[in-house]
Amino acid sequence: THVYVLMENPGFPIESCTLSTCSLLNAQVQYQPSLGGNAFYISVFSLAILCQVFFGSRYRTWGFLVGLFCGLVLEIVGYAARMQMHYNPFTKGPFVMSVLETLLSFDYVFV
Repeated sequence: THVYVLMENPGFPIESCTLSTCSLLNAQVQYQPSLGGNAFYISVFSLAILCQVFFGSRYRTWGFLVGLFCGLVLEIVGYAARMQMHYNPFTKGPFVMSVLETLLSFDYVFV
Protein backbone atom coordinates (compact mmCIF):
# COMPACT_ATOMS: atom_id res chain seq x y z
CA THR A 1 0.00 0.00 0.00
CA HIS A 2 1.08 3.55 -0.68
CA VAL A 3 1.41 6.09 2.09
CA TYR A 4 0.28 9.46 0.81
CA VAL A 5 2.27 11.76 3.04
CA LEU A 6 1.25 15.14 1.64
CA MET A 7 -2.43 14.43 2.08
CA GLU A 8 -1.88 13.88 5.80
CA ASN A 9 0.88 16.45 6.40
CA PRO A 10 0.78 19.49 4.08
CA GLY A 11 4.04 20.79 5.62
CA PHE A 12 5.97 17.75 4.33
CA PRO A 13 8.64 18.91 1.83
CA ILE A 14 7.78 17.70 -1.65
CA GLU A 15 11.48 17.12 -2.42
CA SER A 16 11.40 14.23 0.08
CA CYS A 17 8.65 12.42 -1.83
CA THR A 18 9.24 9.27 -3.86
CA LEU A 19 6.92 7.21 -6.01
CA SER A 20 6.36 4.84 -3.11
CA THR A 21 5.58 7.50 -0.49
CA CYS A 22 3.55 10.18 -2.29
CA SER A 23 0.77 10.30 -4.84
CA LEU A 24 1.44 11.44 -8.40
CA LEU A 25 -1.20 14.10 -7.76
CA ASN A 26 1.43 15.90 -5.68
CA ALA A 27 4.17 15.67 -8.32
CA GLN A 28 5.27 18.34 -10.78
CA VAL A 29 3.39 16.41 -13.49
CA GLN A 30 0.54 14.00 -12.81
CA TYR A 31 2.01 11.16 -14.85
CA GLN A 32 5.26 9.23 -15.02
CA PRO A 33 7.14 10.24 -18.19
CA SER A 34 7.97 7.37 -20.53
CA LEU A 35 11.58 6.24 -20.73
CA GLY A 36 11.18 4.67 -24.16
CA GLY A 37 9.44 7.64 -25.75
CA ASN A 38 11.94 10.16 -24.43
CA ALA A 39 14.89 7.95 -25.41
CA PHE A 40 13.41 7.74 -28.92
CA TYR A 41 13.23 11.53 -29.20
CA ILE A 42 16.79 11.87 -27.90
CA SER A 43 18.00 9.46 -30.58
CA VAL A 44 16.04 11.27 -33.32
CA PHE A 45 17.43 14.67 -32.32
CA SER A 46 20.95 13.20 -32.02
CA LEU A 47 20.67 11.86 -35.55
CA ALA A 48 19.38 15.26 -36.68
CA ILE A 49 22.45 16.92 -35.14
CA LEU A 50 24.76 14.61 -37.07
CA CYS A 51 22.92 15.31 -40.32
CA GLN A 52 22.87 19.05 -39.63
CA VAL A 53 26.62 19.17 -38.93
CA PHE A 54 27.34 17.19 -42.09
CA PHE A 55 25.14 19.23 -44.43
CA GLY A 56 25.87 22.55 -42.72
CA SER A 57 29.60 21.99 -43.14
CA ARG A 58 29.27 20.67 -46.66
CA TYR A 59 27.15 23.57 -47.95
CA ARG A 60 28.79 26.14 -45.63
CA THR A 61 25.58 27.45 -44.10
CA TRP A 62 27.29 28.40 -40.84
CA GLY A 63 24.57 30.59 -39.31
CA PHE A 64 21.87 28.02 -39.96
CA LEU A 65 24.18 25.27 -38.69
CA VAL A 66 24.84 27.05 -35.38
CA GLY A 67 21.19 27.99 -34.81
CA LEU A 68 19.82 24.54 -35.51
CA PHE A 69 22.66 22.85 -33.61
CA CYS A 70 21.89 24.92 -30.48
CA GLY A 71 18.17 24.20 -30.78
CA LEU A 72 18.72 20.46 -31.17
CA VAL A 73 21.09 20.35 -28.19
CA LEU A 74 18.46 22.11 -26.07
CA GLU A 75 15.85 19.58 -27.21
CA ILE A 76 18.13 16.71 -26.15
CA VAL A 77 18.74 18.31 -22.75
CA GLY A 78 14.98 18.81 -22.28
CA TYR A 79 14.15 15.20 -23.07
CA ALA A 80 17.02 13.98 -20.87
CA ALA A 81 15.43 15.95 -18.01
CA ARG A 82 12.12 14.22 -18.73
CA MET A 83 13.93 10.89 -18.44
CA GLN A 84 15.12 12.00 -14.99
CA MET A 85 11.51 12.80 -14.10
CA HIS A 86 10.58 9.19 -14.85
CA TYR A 87 12.37 8.11 -11.68
CA ASN A 88 11.35 11.03 -9.46
CA PRO A 89 8.59 13.34 -10.76
CA PHE A 90 8.51 15.25 -7.47
CA THR A 91 11.74 17.24 -7.85
CA LYS A 92 11.49 20.68 -9.36
CA GLY A 93 14.89 20.81 -11.13
CA PRO A 94 14.26 18.31 -13.95
CA PHE A 95 10.74 19.70 -14.47
CA VAL A 96 11.97 23.28 -14.87
CA MET A 97 14.83 22.13 -17.08
CA SER A 98 12.54 20.10 -19.34
CA VAL A 99 10.06 22.93 -19.76
CA LEU A 100 12.64 25.68 -20.32
CA GLU A 101 14.87 23.71 -22.64
CA THR A 102 12.00 22.47 -24.76
CA LEU A 103 10.48 25.96 -25.05
CA LEU A 104 13.78 27.73 -25.71
CA SER A 105 14.84 25.24 -28.37
CA PHE A 106 11.99 26.28 -30.65
CA ASP A 107 13.48 29.77 -30.78
CA TYR A 108 16.61 28.32 -32.34
CA VAL A 109 15.02 25.65 -34.51
CA PHE A 110 12.18 27.66 -36.08
CA VAL A 111 13.84 31.05 -36.58
